[in-house]
Order: sequence, then C-alpha cells, then structure tokens
Amino acid sequence: MKVYVIRISHFENNDCYEFVEGIYSTGLKAVERKIYLERKFKEMDKQLLIERKVTIIECELDKDMDYLEKQIDTSLHDELCKLTETQN
Repeated sequence: MKVYVIRISHFENNDCYEFVEGIYSTGLKAVERKIYLERKFKEMDKQLLIERKVTIIECELDKDMDYLEKQIDTSLHDELCKLTETQN
C-alpha cells in the first residue's frame, strides 16, 4: 500500500529543520494539503523572514516502515498504525 508523507523543511539563519507534517492514504489528499500549506506559509514566511519548503514523499507502507517510524513523532504514530491495520 502506498502512503504519502508531507515533509516540511524550515530554513532560518543558515539552518535547516525538517519534520513530517502528516501521512496521507491518497495522493490527492497529500496534494490538497501541500497546496494549503504553501499558501499559508507564503505570507507568514515573508513577515518572519524565513523559508519553508513542502515536499511530498511517496512510500510503500510495507517496504518503508522503518523509515516512516524514524521520521514521525509520537503524534503521527497512531495515524501510521491505523494505515497499517487497514492494509492487513
């Protein structure tokens, strides 16, 4: 089963911080969320003098489970478990 991970890269003062924003079961949901975030960040980033980049990463749930578990924080772990259960 494919899942789509939205990763946000936050650039400030020559530093880059990356985190996973969400895990989506369809590409359409991920694209809709990406567009929403990009629009939201556009004005905020100008005011704060920072830059954020939103990226969609396509993952195979069974093959990329180790990667996903390392990338997500505890708030997204339940979401990942639900997607795994629906696959089985």
